[in-house]
Amino acid sequence: MSLDQVSWAPPLRLPGADATAGEVKNPCDDGDCRPIEGETTPFAQGTGDPHAVAPNDVRQGQMNNCFLVAAMSAVAEQDPGAIEEMIRDNGDGTYTVTLHQYDKGGLFGIGSGWEEVQITVTAEFPESAAQASGDVADDAQEIWPQLIEKAYAQLTGGYGGFEAGGSPADALSALTGESADSRPPGDLGFEDLQASFEDGDAITFLAPETFEGEAAQLAQEHNVVGWHTYSVSDVFVQDGVQMVELRNPWGSGDVTLPYSEAQQIFLSISDVPRD
Repeated sequence: MSLDQVSWAPPLRLPGADATAGEVKNPCDDGDCRPIEGETTPFAQGTGDPHAVAPNDVRQGQMNNCFLVAAMSAVAEQDPGAIEEMIRDNGDGTYTVTLHQYDKGGLFGIGSGWEEVQITVTAEFPESAAQASGDVADDAQEIWPQLIEKAYAQLTGGYGGFEAGGSPADALSALTGESADSRPPGDLGFEDLQASFEDGDAITFLAPETFEGEAAQLAQEHNVVGWHTYSVSDVFVQDGVQMVELRNPWGSGDVTLPYSEAQQIFLSISDVPRD
């Protein structure tokens, strides 16, 4: 279970967000990172995947960062090319990952916005990191989710920072450089949700820590995990019922349910444009 926090305030500059290309600040403060055995590659197209980057490449490890891995899955769902553009193989065992940090600008916020920050990481990860996708190219296993996870940890002060959870909206913005919107599901009609998804927006749903009343019964019926973030993989109408399909970043436990019931269960929806 992941401890996620909802952020309704404007995004702030991420703590520790002074990393630049070539400046390696190892987020493994306790020295528990280990290199992956064998050859690695940022991207490998799995069997049946339409692209080298796919939402099912992302599988949460043992860290409380579903807010981040679900955001990665949401972006991979809508804009796999953006994920590929984020990572550069430097050819020396290091990779440069481009994330974004929020600059509040000068007086009255003039000049504020999301700015690129390039973070250099190595292919060494703790056992609790995101799991390998299992996709292989030329005997090299794919590691893009682990690289982005490590870069985000480095940007925000280390893997230990995931213990407190985080905001899916902030993660979406850090990945894309666009300000994400967050709102209660009751404030977003199905037609608007469907239009956003079909327009290419990366979207996540966050469940509350505890469920009350009818929401508790519905959450149990659909096996929705509390205090957990899901990415949207489809929005559709089936037999006249408005439906939403949500991907669990664990790699199992996906949820498909009527949107009217999702509106009762979930705490917030975060989305960011990818057009």
